[in-house]
Amino acid sequence: MYGEKILDKKDFRILITGANGFVGKNLYYHLIENGYTNIFRADIDTSKVELEDYVINCDLIYNLAGVNRPKDAIEFKNNSTYLENI
Repeated sequence: MYGEKILDKKDFRILITGANGFVGKNLYYHLIENGYTNIFRADIDTSKVELEDYVINCDLIYNLAGVNRPKDAIEFKNNSTYLENI
């Protein structure tokens, strides 16, 4: 990391997966309140193409995507597939 440019908050690009969940929403608002403006938000409805674009263009990923109160074990598999896409 020696010699790398330190990014300013306004230039720092952050991806939040699970952005519509309780933790993701609160993290988003916390980041906004602290001056971060370049925030990508992804959730289960985000297309694979959009997600790929976000991952390629971000500096930091908060992976908060997860299944809340799964009714079936297959839901865990769906969550790991989402993570593999990242």
